[in-house]
Amino acid sequence: MGDAAPRGAGEGFDETSPTTRQRAKGALAVVAMIGLLLVVQPVIRDAVTEHPIINGLRIGLPFAALVVGIAATLVRSRIVARRVRRIERLRPDAVVFIAPRTPLVRTALAAVRPGIGLPARFLVSAGWQGVELWAQSTDEAPTVTFSWREVDGVAAAFQRVGAGTYAPDARTVRVRIGAGGHDSVDLPLSIYSPNLLGFARARRANEVLAGFTRWAPSRTATTP
Repeated sequence: MGDAAPRGAGEGFDETSPTTRQRAKGALAVVAMIGLLLVVQPVIRDAVTEHPIINGLRIGLPFAALVVGIAATLVRSRIVARRVRRIERLRPDAVVFIAPRTPLVRTALAAVRPGIGLPARFLVSAGWQGVELWAQSTDEAPTVTFSWREVDGVAAAFQRVGAGTYAPDARTVRVRIGAGGHDSVDLPLSIYSPNLLGFARARRANEVLAGFTRWAPSRTATTP
């Protein structure tokens, strides 16, 4: 999994995303796949023995898979909501969200906080205490904290998360850590949607960005 250089910035996010064209291509691929299934389905149906058990499995398994998928999504959404609420109770003045541990996050942390480990998805809070990264929502203290004195600025950006043609460009808060100059490091914190079903849309991303700019000056995002 890799990250391309961030694109897009300004002082906030709008609904336009660099992944719009990619999503259109993905939709066309889905339509093509459905068309293919409609073509081959009669052939498969004729090839299958008309047996009650086989017919039952053919109908029941997809339905069961759909129910399990929906249930798993609901359970995960509730777990995520509980994690976020707990940090919000600990930091009532802060904006709280979940971010992915991308290679660029690991590189930035290695430069400014060597030895810090975070899970694949970690919590972020931005309040008067600073920018705090939490490995677990059950922790009483964050895994790492950057005070606002350490933050040169924040900006909106789009960050490629993942590898491949259809890897999404996530709305991201780029936090510049350091005393300024060439020693400063950009920490890109991409914003998951509240239920983890993809990344945040513009409205939620702007709420998160406002939580940062309340405490730190905004700057124009740059490509490293």
